[in-house]
Amino acid sequence: MSLAQQKYALDTREPFTRADARGVGITVKELISSRYQKVFYNLYVSAHVVVTPQIRARAALRLARPDSYASHHTAAELWGLPVPHDDHTHITVPEHGERLRRQGVKSHLGQAAARRTLRTGIPLSTPEQTFIDLAAIGVNLVDLVVLGDAMLKAELTTIPTLIGAIEAWQGYGTRLAVRAARLMREGVDSPLEIRADTGSSRRL
Repeated sequence: MSLAQQKYALDTREPFTRADARGVGITVKELISSRYQKVFYNLYVSAHVVVTPQIRARAALRLARPDSYASHHTAAELWGLPVPHDDHTHITVPEHGERLRRQGVKSHLGQAAARRTLRTGIPLSTPEQTFIDLAAIGVNLVDLVVLGDAMLKAELTTIPTLIGAIEAWQGYGTRLAVRAARLMREGVDSPLEIRADTGSSRRL
């Protein structure tokens, strides 16, 4: 296989490491040129790729321990849900594992009971688990209601299903999560409407 064929064999639209690059003949000089961009330390993609939450999640998980998955704010983004802005890509690693330490990545220690699934090939927490996890790290009540109402509108869960998942959870955040879930309602059109309604007619 020629050098050009080797380089073509690496899909640079997906996150790759320096070792991956070296293995197909991409030099360090090429790697730090305008042809590629760094996602995190030792994770790169082609300069033509738009770095989305999906790309960041795939990049972080490339370096994490097996059975790690996207969670918290990042999982909410991957589900297409509104969530307060956060500069980090959030992943959860096995409860007896080691946290991934990278600038721009926030890793959490998981629990065996945490529920996860796959979306567009990315392992991530279920909508219900994402809701619980965000409550556990202190996302405020109004933002949780906004998130929950969006979950209902997208038909990702139901109120009974969500409350059942919260009541079965043995970790942090259940009190706030239950309170937010009981304030959710179907048919709300936008986060602004939810915030206005939550601040006025819904009893907090």
